[in-house]
Amino acid sequence: MSVKSGEGKTMSLADRYGVESAIPFPTLNDEIQTIRKRQAPAVRRRLRKISRQQKKLKQQVKNLQSNVDLLQEQMKELLNENDYDNIP
Repeated sequence: MSVKSGEGKTMSLADRYGVESAIPFPTLNDEIQTIRKRQAPAVRRRLRKISRQQKKLKQQVKNLQSNVDLLQEQMKELLNENDYDNIP
């Protein structure tokens, strides 16, 4: 709402009485914070799910590495046995 001042200029009531707007407009940061608060539970669930998957994958990598080590040992043994067989 605006009113005419004495000089013929139009002033808003907020300017005339030195008050802020009655309805505060949210800033971009306020909007971002609101969205983050709303999404926080879903984000935490996703992070927990990812963490569990990561743990499982680490265990699988350990298992695979131990399998590789065992296979390498078996290959060495087989190669050594074959070397002895080839001696005239």
